[in-house]
Amino acid sequence: MLKTELTLADMAKALAESADYRVLRRLVPRATFKPSVGQSTKTGILLDVETTGLDQRKDEVIELGMVKFDYLSDGRVAGVRDTFTSFNEPSVPIPLEVSPTSPTRW
Repeated sequence: MLKTELTLADMAKALAESADYRVLRRLVPRATFKPSVGQSTKTGILLDVETTGLDQRKDEVIELGMVKFDYLSDGRVAGVRDTFTSFNEPSVPIPLEVSPTSPTRW
């Protein structure tokens, strides 16, 4: 391995500034807490779907992500239970309009 003066954060920043790379950062787990006596929790799932477009007849799901979590009635998250991610290779090239590097997307 080559020795370098760059930190991981510096490397991620340099890649993120390039139009050729998309940098994803690790999700750092948050500390869970116990609800007070009498407080009940509910379970929710956050769902994120990435597609090749908005036409359900021809476009495809290319990424599916879910986070299962417990929350209190006031909306505070008590803890994350599990995560799920799945990718699907599209059968056609992803249109520029929905590409993460598209200037019109952001």
